Formats: sequence, structure tokens, C-alpha cells
Amino acid sequence: MSLIYCPKCGKQMSDKAAECPECSFKINEETSRDGSPLKGEPHSGATSKHAKRKPVAAIMKGVAVLAIAGISFAAGMAFSGNRAGEPQVNVSAPTENAASDAPSENDADVKQAKSEFNVEWVDGAPEQFGSNGSTATPGEAKIVESSSGEYVLTIDFAYTNESEDAKNFINDMYCRVAPYQGGIELETPGFTSEAGAWDYSEAFTGIKQGATVETQLAWVLRDTESPIEIEFGTNSEYKPLFVKTINIS
Repeated sequence: MSLIYCPKCGKQMSDKAAECPECSFKINEETSRDGSPLKGEPHSGATSKHAKRKPVAAIMKGVAVLAIAGISFAAGMAFSGNRAGEPQVNVSAPTENAASDAPSENDADVKQAKSEFNVEWVDGAPEQFGSNGSTATPGEAKIVESSSGEYVLTIDFAYTNESEDAKNFINDMYCRVAPYQGGIELETPGFTSEAGAWDYSEAFTGIKQGATVETQLAWVLRDTESPIEIEFGTNSEYKPLFVKTINIS
């Protein structure tokens, strides 16, 4: 006679028993064919220590197998990548396109270099010109870049009228400033500046007695490599009183 375990409560009993003496579970041939372990070990629902340990051991074994398989897979992928000589890609590193799209420091350097011209009076700036207490004093000459990207020659002037009759400066001495380049008179339109517009149309308008006005004359440069010849004022024969040359380099 051999012993079996009850599939329901795990009670050990004779394999000849028709039912479990503990829970009255019917033991028949059909029950032995349904896959329940009747001989050798209790059913999964049994309460013996042996029945509880076996499922836990199986689960731990399965976890260990999965862990080993995962490590093996990762190692295999790394080995195959190195074997093929493929470079390891750093996803956080900037791409070639991103580097080319970045603003170049040279762009700013070129723009700055173009706007840095050396401007000087070849034979010295006239300290002052005029008559009858109405005078004009030239100031700094420089090259600036307008908002439209053009290079402009600017000359600062201070106009003073000290005549007793307080006549307009333009009536005391007609003063004309005309830029020449290579013997050809340049056009002198107004151009945009930070203040709004390069406007010298009122540069020689009248000022009252005792007043001093500062203004700025400006011309767009057609050629920044040629010297600029400038006429200051005219006499009664409409000939310039002063002819000065500004060198730009």
C-alpha cells in the first residue's frame, strides 16, 4: 500500500481510500487524471511546509534565470557594437548641424572692423571761419553706420552769432559745405540716424544774437577709400573760402 495526499486539504492517506478521512473529499479515478498530484507530494493548496517551499523556490529560480538572461543580452549587444567598430554616440553632445547654426564670432568682428575707420583732416581742421561775429567751428569728423547699413561721414559744428544787430548767421555770411570726392561733388541727401534722420538742411539757418548751436552734417560715403574734399563757405563770387581734405583709412 502506498500513501497519497488529499488534493483538497493535503491529508496523508492510503491510496485505497475512496475519500479523505479529514475533509471527505471524494477520491476517484477522474480526480487522479485532472492533473492534481495525488502521489508523492501534496496539492498546491496543501498546508505542509514542503508544499509551501516548492512554489517559492520555483519563483526565485525563474527570477534568477531572467536576470542572467538580461545581463547576457546587454553584454552581447555591447560586445557586438565594439566588435563592429561602431562609435559610441553621446546623445547629449551637439550635432554637426547645431554647431553650424550657432552664430559665429567672426560675423560681429567683421561688422565692427568695417565701422572702425580712421578719419583725419589732412592739413588740419579749420579752427574757425566766419565774419562779423558770426562764426562756425568744425568739430569731430567720424564714420558711423546708419540703420540701413550704409557708412556715413559726419562732421560736428558749432555755430555762434555775436553780432549786435542779431542778424541771422546765414545773412551775415553764406556758408556752404560741399563734399567732393576725386573732384566730383557728392550728393548730400539725409539719412537715418539714432535721433531720427541725418538732417543738415537747417545747418546754416539763422540763430539769434549770442546763441551757439551745435549741429551735425552728414553724407553717405560712396567710396570709403578715397579722400573727401570739403568746401567751407563761399565769398561774394561764390568761391569757397576754405577747401579742406579729410582722409579716411
